[in-house]
Amino acid sequence: MPTDTTARSKVIFERICFFLIPAALYHIIKGDEVFVFDFSGTIKKSIILRWLINKGKIRRIFRKRITPLSGLAIDETEKVYGDIRNTIPGIMAKLFKDQDTDLAFKKILVMEVFECMYINEELHDEQKKRDPLSQLYFVPYEYERYANLLHRHSNFNLRPLNRVRFLHIYKPLVQISRLASNIFWYCVIGLYLIPTVLLLYIMSAKKRRNPEPKVFKYGISISQPFQTKFKGGRSFDFLLDGEGINRENSLFIFDHYGDKSAIMENGKKAYCYYDIRETLSIKGIWSARCEAGELKDTFLALVKVLFSGSRERPFLMGFTRGIHIFLRWHIFLQRFSIQNYIYANQEFFIQIFVNLLLKRHGTTTWNYPIYIGGGILYTKDREYEKVRQLAWAYLMSDYSLTYNALVSKYFENHLQKVNTYVDIGCLYSEIEREVGKGVERQNFVRESFGMDMAEQYKLVVAFDTSFVDFENAVTTFDDCIHFYQDLSKLLKDNGDLLMIIKPSKGDSYFVSPESHWSSPVKGKKILEQWASLRAHPRVFWAGDSGDPPTLMAVSDMVITHCMSSPTAEALGARRKALWYESGNKHRDLMYDQIPGLICHGYRELAERVHQLFYEISDEEYEDFLDKFVKGNIDTYLDGLALTRFRQLLKGRILSNSFNIHR
Repeated sequence: MPTDTTARSKVIFERICFFLIPAALYHIIKGDEVFVFDFSGTIKKSIILRWLINKGKIRRIFRKRITPLSGLAIDETEKVYGDIRNTIPGIMAKLFKDQDTDLAFKKILVMEVFECMYINEELHDEQKKRDPLSQLYFVPYEYERYANLLHRHSNFNLRPLNRVRFLHIYKPLVQISRLASNIFWYCVIGLYLIPTVLLLYIMSAKKRRNPEPKVFKYGISISQPFQTKFKGGRSFDFLLDGEGINRENSLFIFDHYGDKSAIMENGKKAYCYYDIRETLSIKGIWSARCEAGELKDTFLALVKVLFSGSRERPFLMGFTRGIHIFLRWHIFLQRFSIQNYIYANQEFFIQIFVNLLLKRHGTTTWNYPIYIGGGILYTKDREYEKVRQLAWAYLMSDYSLTYNALVSKYFENHLQKVNTYVDIGCLYSEIEREVGKGVERQNFVRESFGMDMAEQYKLVVAFDTSFVDFENAVTTFDDCIHFYQDLSKLLKDNGDLLMIIKPSKGDSYFVSPESHWSSPVKGKKILEQWASLRAHPRVFWAGDSGDPPTLMAVSDMVITHCMSSPTAEALGARRKALWYESGNKHRDLMYDQIPGLICHGYRELAERVHQLFYEISDEEYEDFLDKFVKGNIDTYLDGLALTRFRQLLKGRILSNSFNIHR
């Protein structure tokens, strides 16, 4: 947390909702420092707050990405949940006919518990740093509620906040805000969901008989921007093999942020797709067919909650969102039958509701790997309890696929309800190898760099990561600046080097006032560096939509900022690769214990690049991979993870070919 040693008063808000904006403005005018905790990254959605933040009038306190409190919050949620649990989770469990709906509500509650614990620790540390002449004020929102629950039901000891003055003068505004929030969710139930259910009932009653649902063997979720971002080897349809998994038996299901236009363009209309987001539109309701019994149960559940008088905002929100998901997917499942539902990167609580509903219809759910390993990247001793993360708490699916056994073991510590963990390796490594068979390096260099004689140059592809403008983050904007400075120096010091640069984000991420992490000063400096590199004659700027497998396939080495996944993908394909950082934040961590895998600072980078290009033979590098990388990053290191996944989906599970944990 930023600190000031002057006598200026600091006022920290737990949240700044609409009704607390006048209070924040009062303290700004008064000359106080004003801070607010930002856990969800949505504060800038408010136009007023966005303006105040961009002007530097309000500063945000972000949570550290890796903190032992995440794991502790998961443990404490188990103790608190029984007391806070009211009629809402029970009503939802009855509707879904499954008690595992508790997982979704625990998923919501764990964040509330974590916020309380994190705020307590930050305030405790801040009060020790403050000048004795200055005042430290705190405006609580939900903090005291969860602090009392932890005090009554857990062994977790909140730290004393003797020098923090709680501004209870704003308690009426907080209560009004809570009331407004509850009224909002009750209005959603009474004015939107109940009429929607009644309309669905009327429309369904007009239809004599539901047609048999269309059967698809595979339903593939398109719910994240990255799934339609790439047009090459990592395109949305990479799972299809043209044989057992093909266009005819696979349905692409758009949800959340899936970009349907990306599939519709360029003659791709031959794919079977369904936009589940349109299910509850007027057109969707008009054509919907629902079971009367299910609609009756949904209606009764809504009425019960509407008259329950519950004031638990997290549960009200979870119930309302859950019913919305229930209706969407219930309508969908009247039209389609899916044998296998495949998704990735969907850790929000609504995915639990989706999986539970699919489970009722006999669908097998598959969560395939995107992350290298989550918190295990940030442990020195493989004590996973210290590096658990909220994103992976309480997940449920039939299968969860991972890079290696270490990751599977790590996920098991998150109270997940996964039937089977399977270590299959890195999916994208096989894609990179397959793409490489059709890419001609000489042509690529000629087209991209405007030069011939590609064999005279060494070709490096550099990937960055998601940087954030927060001083305590693992990867900051300063790290980004230094990363690109060192890439420029590497080019300057090596005249035989060509470089492909593939950033993870576009320009607006760094400078747009509406972007969550934008910085007018540092963002501008980053873009200036980018402009210089774009103009360099030995640089091909692939942009944030460049296709990673193609870029890796033509390169001689992959350099990735810690700890983004392209280096792991390259290693899985047995390519020369390393992670790089200009500082020492990843010094001595688990993967840093592998010699030469993580370079810290320009000197180490330059030396390792020279070693891999001129000192280490191909045979020696193969030995390095087998000795240090195999098992630690990729279980098999054979570039066949995608083949294994396809075999699993088609029911071809050979016990001697898979590491399976139940």
